Amino acid sequence: MRDPGVQAKAAFEWLPGEHPGEYGDGQLRTLQRRFRLWQQENGPGRELFFEQEWQPDQQCQSDFTHMNSRA
Repeated sequence: MRDPGVQAKAAFEWLPGEHPGEYGDGQLRTLQRRFRLWQQENGPGRELFFEQEWQPDQQCQSDFTHMNSRA
């Protein structure tokens, strides 16, 4: 099993066929916890964003509104 997208439950169903008698039903939760920890450390990174820095008098935003009359 070398698929990085495999879920813990699928891996747990596959294990008894490869290693009979070594894994019991009570070990699924432990495997899920280990999968989650592994994914946090080795999984895809978080989305990257660059915070914009606002500097006064550098840019201007206008909607081209003409305020020549009160109507």
